Amino acid sequence: MSVSTHVQCPVCRGRGSCKDRRLHPYRCGLCQGAGTVSDALLQPIEFLRAHVMRVVDAIQGGREDDAAVEAQIVFRLARDIAP
Repeated sequence: MSVSTHVQCPVCRGRGSCKDRRLHPYRCGLCQGAGTVSDALLQPIEFLRAHVMRVVDAIQGGREDDAAVEAQIVFRLARDIAP
């Protein structure tokens, strides 16, 4: 049996709310205002971030075909993560 730990939300930094460009507060979309998120929720997001960085590296390196393949992977991963 695995125990899920909760960590401080990386988006709102534990406050539960964020501010838009006009500095109007709104509820954090990641933690839904709780200020903490499950460690299990962050793992696929970190995996997605790593693939996004591969896309960026391929674009900066001029490897458009590699970037396109990685972008498709990122799209599939994001679709699977979305609620």
